[in-house]
This record gives sequence, C-alpha cells and structure tokens, in this order.
Amino acid sequence: DCKLGKMMASGGGGRKVVELPMSLAPVTAKNVELCRIVNATCLPVTYNDKFYTDLVALTGRAANLNRIVYYGEDLVVGGICSRIEPIPETKNHKLYIMTVAVLPPYRRLHFASKMLEHVIAASQAPTPAGEHPDHVHVTEVYLHVQINNVSAIKFYENLGFSIKEKLENYYKKIDPPHCFVLVKELAPSTSSNGATACDAAAAATAGAQHATSNFSCRTRRLPTHVNCCDCLTHLEIYEGTAVPTRSQIP
Repeated sequence: DCKLGKMMASGGGGRKVVELPMSLAPVTAKNVELCRIVNATCLPVTYNDKFYTDLVALTGRAANLNRIVYYGEDLVVGGICSRIEPIPETKNHKLYIMTVAVLPPYRRLHFASKMLEHVIAASQAPTPAGEHPDHVHVTEVYLHVQINNVSAIKFYENLGFSIKEKLENYYKKIDPPHCFVLVKELAPSTSSNGATACDAAAAATAGAQHATSNFSCRTRRLPTHVNCCDCLTHLEIYEGTAVPTRSQIP
C-alpha cells in the first residue's frame, strides 16, 4: 500500500506529528509537463516552451539543479529550477533560483525548503566520477521575489536569505512590477572527520539523473483534506488544473 504518512507522536493543540514521505525526481521529457503545470498554477510569471525544452536537455550538474517533488509515491506537488552563473571579475560562481513552486494545499510542509537544500548541495558537490570535470566554487545563492509577496520574503529570510536590493520594473506583465533580490552567502562546512558538505552532497546526488532521491520530513501540519491512509492514485485538482500523478505519465 502507498501510505501518505506514519503517525509519530501527538502534537500540541490536537495536531499530529507525522512522517511525510517525499521524493525528488529529475525533470525529464516524460514529466516536464508536470513542472510546467505546477509553475503555471503557482507563479505569476509564464515561462515559454524553450524554458522547459532547455530543462530537459540539461545533463550532469546542471540537470541536478532542477527537480520536481512528489508527495508519497505518486502525486506531484511542487518543483524547483535553478542554474549556476559566474560572478563577474571573480573566479567564484552563484546559484540562481529561477523558480520554486508548491501547490497551495501542500505549503508549510517543508517541501520548498527541502528542494532548496537539494539544489544548494548539488551546486557545491564535486563532479561525479566519469563526467567531465565542471566543479565551480559557488559562494552565494540568490533569487527574485515580488515586493508584495510578504509570505515568500519571510520564508526565505527564515532560511538565511536577506534583501540585497530592489529592482524597479523587473517584471513586465504583472503588478507590482518591482522585486527584491534576496541573497544567501554560502560557505563549505567541514565535519569532524574532515569531510565537507560538498563531499556529502556528491554521494547524495551521484546518479540522480536516473534515480529518484528519497527523503522524509516531520511536520505538525497536514492539509485538512489529506487522509494519512489514502493512496495517491488520483488526480489532484487545484483551481481547475488537473495535475497528473506519476503513474499516469507515459
């Protein structure tokens, strides 16, 4: 059976602490439409066909920076797209988070933070064995947030981001058109045995282009319509948009 979660303990106020099964999967030709649907449902900006065609064509480290996230075994609930860019006049690079999207009923369940953790780790990981060496020194991660998106700004600030600047008229077809640039400085951390976070990330992301990266998360909140014993074999409908489940992908 495909269980949504396992009860762990009782939380305050009658809410339950549960272990939520999640999985990250690469963006491929078979599931790229899931990424498009989630972005179109959640984001005010529309991305053209080339954006998604380019995602599918990526290989190596670049492909590891783009993921869709499943809740349980079969239901897509979000996705993240990012890329590495050079920092002018330095040998360092930065990670640009292009999109982060989670369907509204599944927000505040740590999906977005887990996706961010993955792409940050992947950006700093050494080149997997057998690939052309492309390791770069990523020293910061940044993204754009519309100035009136208070909840998103607070979310990123809680993850260590800070507002660096305001860009006037950054967006062309949405109101307000202005955005904040939020930045988080990155530094490699070394464990007691001398291994760095990059070493750990390399092990976690090796072969990720062809396999799903599984993880779980503990939380005190669940969508009110989710039953912990239901199987994920249905279409999730949000604002008239049907999001295919994993089993419905050809």
